[in-house]
Amino acid sequence: MRTRSEGLERKKDIILFALGSCRNDAPCLDANGNANETSSCCNEFPVFDADGFAHWYPSGRKHHRLEVACDAVVLALGSVTSWVMVSMILVRSSRAGDSMLKQLGLVVYCIAVLWMLNVSAAWNTVPWKRSWRQTLMFLDGAGIYVMIAGSFTPIVLQCECYMMLALQWAIVAVGMTRLALKVCSKPDNKGSVGDPVQTVGYVLMVLSAGTVWRSLQTSLSPKAFQELMAGVLAYGVGVPIYSTSWLRFNMCVWHIFVSAGSILIYMSIYNDIAGGRLAGTPYA
Repeated sequence: MRTRSEGLERKKDIILFALGSCRNDAPCLDANGNANETSSCCNEFPVFDADGFAHWYPSGRKHHRLEVACDAVVLALGSVTSWVMVSMILVRSSRAGDSMLKQLGLVVYCIAVLWMLNVSAAWNTVPWKRSWRQTLMFLDGAGIYVMIAGSFTPIVLQCECYMMLALQWAIVAVGMTRLALKVCSKPDNKGSVGDPVQTVGYVLMVLSAGTVWRSLQTSLSPKAFQELMAGVLAYGVGVPIYSTSWLRFNMCVWHIFVSAGSILIYMSIYNDIAGGRLAGTPYA
């Protein structure tokens, strides 16, 4: 027969389970409060230790619950904003009667925006969900490849730099294939799939825009070109912050820079390409 204190502890564990958190020493309970090792609170719900640190965050170090909460707010704002951005740019292009090729490029860009900002929000918010972990790991890493190539797609179509476009998407195909193989080699669903090779791939995709630098300058308005460069710079400044994993709130700050870069590049595309001049027409 349970004592009063045991009964109170059991109720506390049930409440913690319902709230999506539990103690490291809490028993594994199902939604009814019964012991169940296969639906463990500690395996399928976010766990914070006695000092308020999570051990399951993607970057590999312990993150305080305040860091997790701040990052979740930034990611949620980015996710919601992405849907507004996509709706506005597609409506603008359609009403302006843009060519089918330009609208197709904008659709690719919009898919990339939704993919990266929403999958990133999911991966960094629920990486503790073991049954989703492999899928989210792949989609998050692949989303960065797609976002870079997708962002350049309407821009290089405007410049008619088709070789650059082919190069970008070729890197995406190779990178995603490598990423899929890495994820499939992690049957324990632990850890992250990011590595220096992957980061170099991302950086090279951005730097490859330098090969069409002159075309970008002549095809975009000065303001749009400046917004594009500012967006790329925001990503670049964020990379060392992301790589400095020991820095408190580094993931939150990194995602702020990503959001800023995404908005700046969006402004460039929205103001100068969607509903703008025909592809290949220099800015006068």
